[in-house]
Amino acid sequence: MELGVGNHIVGRSPAAEFPLKVESVSGKHAVFEVAADGKVRFRDLGSTNGTFSGGVKVEEGEWFPGSELKLGQVRLRLLDQDDAAAPAPGGDAGDRELHRRAVEQALAGKRRGSPLLLVGLLLLIGGAGGAWWMFGRDDGAADPDGSTRGGAAAPGGTTGPADLLGGLGAFGGDELAAWSLGAGLGVAQGALVNDGPRRRATLSPRFAAPSDGGVAVSATVGGGLRAWPILAWGVGDEDQPRGDFAGAALGSAPVAVPLPDEAEWFQLALVLEGSGRLSALRAESAELAVATGTHEGHRHLGQAGNLRLFERDGSLWYGWTGTGVDWAPAAGGFDANGAEDAWLELTAGAATLASGPLQILAEGGPVTASAGVVVEDSPGLIVGGETHRVQVRFSAPRRVEGTANGVLLRGPGTLRMRWDLTAAYTERARVVREMRRAAASGDDLALLRSSAELLREWPLDEAEVGEALGLRRQTIVRGRAELGALQIEAAESLFLDSTVRMAAAETRARALAARLPGTDVAREAGGLENDLRTSRELAGAEGQLARSKYRERLRGAIAGTYPLMAAWLGGEGQTESGGGQ
Repeated sequence: MELGVGNHIVGRSPAAEFPLKVESVSGKHAVFEVAADGKVRFRDLGSTNGTFSGGVKVEEGEWFPGSELKLGQVRLRLLDQDDAAAPAPGGDAGDRELHRRAVEQALAGKRRGSPLLLVGLLLLIGGAGGAWWMFGRDDGAADPDGSTRGGAAAPGGTTGPADLLGGLGAFGGDELAAWSLGAGLGVAQGALVNDGPRRRATLSPRFAAPSDGGVAVSATVGGGLRAWPILAWGVGDEDQPRGDFAGAALGSAPVAVPLPDEAEWFQLALVLEGSGRLSALRAESAELAVATGTHEGHRHLGQAGNLRLFERDGSLWYGWTGTGVDWAPAAGGFDANGAEDAWLELTAGAATLASGPLQILAEGGPVTASAGVVVEDSPGLIVGGETHRVQVRFSAPRRVEGTANGVLLRGPGTLRMRWDLTAAYTERARVVREMRRAAASGDDLALLRSSAELLREWPLDEAEVGEALGLRRQTIVRGRAELGALQIEAAESLFLDSTVRMAAAETRARALAARLPGTDVAREAGGLENDLRTSRELAGAEGQLARSKYRERLRGAIAGTYPLMAAWLGGEGQTESGGGQ
C-alpha cells in the first residue's frame, strides 16, 4: 500500500485511512506521519495491545525503510525501491508470495512527489491472526464480520479440529511476542514456567468466537503447577471486553469455558499458581451453554462460578469470575457454595464504582480494595452506594485479597450476595441504638463493643461510621488520661516502697484494661498491672530478707556481752523463718 504526504490513521475501524481488519489491532491504533522529505514517523493512539519497534513497546518514533513495526499481532515493514525486491523473512514460500504481492501493489501505485515518497507496507501476520484476516480464509467457522471458514487440515491430509490459537500456545520463537507475561513468569524449552505465586499470562490477539458456544482449552501441566483458563469476550470493534469467564483447572482432559451468544470475539488468559511448567496449549470449539435469565428484575448470565449481573441499560452491574463454585438465585440476591479449591474474583461496573467504592469489611472499619491490600478474617464486602449497592456476607471469616480490578476470594465456604439490604439495615439500626445508649450512660465497655460491631459488620451509613469512630476516639482519650494518672501513682508507690499503694494502683489498672478491651490503653494498663504485682511481691520478699540480716548482725554484736539475749534473738529468728513471716 502506498502512503502519501500527510497523516494516515491505521486501525481496525472502517474509518481508518489504513484499515487492518485484525482483532489484535485497536479501532484507531496508530498514526503514520509522512513528511515532504520522505521521512515517516509513527505515534500510538492509546491502543489496547500497543505498538512495538525493535521488540520494545514505544509511544512514537521514526520509522526507517527496511524496519518493522508491530501493531498487536500484525508486523508492518516499511519498503522503498531499494529493498522492494528483498525476500520476506523466514524463507517461507507463502510469506515470499505475500511479500511479492505487497511490493507489486506498492510499486504499481502512482507516485505523489519525489521517489522517496513511495512507501510500501508489507503485512506479515503471525499465526495468531493469520494472513486470512487481510487476504481471506476458507475453513468454515464464523469470523467477526459474519464470513465462515472450514476445518483445518491435519497432517496426512485428514481434517481435524482447528487450534483456535493458531499455534501461539507453543511458547517458542515468534509466538512469545503475542503473550503478556506477569512479573516472575518465564519461558523455557517451549513451556511457560512459574515458581509459586499466583500470576497471569495473557494472549494479546483476539480470536473469532466459535459458533458452538464455548472453547475447550487443553495443555500439558507438570510439577506442582495449577493453571486455569479465562476467556475475555466482546462484541464488534469494542476495544474493551464485556466480561470474562473462567474454566476449571487444566489437567489431563480439555477444559470447556463458556462464551455467551452475544460474544463475537474472545481473548485467552491463564492464571497460574504453584511451581511447574505448562506447554502444548491449544483451544478448540466446544458445545457449552451459558444460562441467561432475570432474577427479581436483574438480568444475568453465567455458568458454574461465572456470574454477570447487568444494569437496566445493559451495562455491567457486578461480575464474578471463578471456578469450583455454584451460583444459585436466592431471595434478594444470589448464593454461592465453594469447594476446597474454589476461587472467585469480583469486579464492579463503572456506574457501580462511581456510586461508592468496593470495600472489604475489617476490624476498625471497612478497607477500600486495591492491588496489594489483604484483609485476614474479613466477614464480607460492601460494594457501591445508593441503588447500586450490594452486600456480600461470608459463612465464616476469610482472607480477601485486593486486585487491580476488584477482590479475590479463595477456598471453601458459602457467600451470600444481597441487593435487598432490609435485614442489614435493621441490624445496623439496632447496633446504632446500643452504641448511643452506652455513650449516654458512660458504659465504655458496651460502647466499644457496639461501635466495633457497627464498623466491622454494618458500615452502611457514612455518617454513622464517623459517629462510631468519634465515640471510640473520645473513650480512648479518656482512658489514656486515666492511664497517665495511674502511671504517676505507680511511680510514687515504687519510690515510697509502699506495697499498699502498689496494690491499689494494680487494682485500678486491671479495671481499666477490662473496660477498654482490644485497645492500646488496655494493653498498656495490663502491662502496668503486671509490673506493679511483680514489684509488690519483690518488696515483700526483700523486706523479710532485710529483717533476717539485721537480726543476724545484732546477735553477732551482743553475743559477747549478752549471750542470753543473743540466744533469744537467734531463736526468734528461727521461729520467724520457720513460720514463713
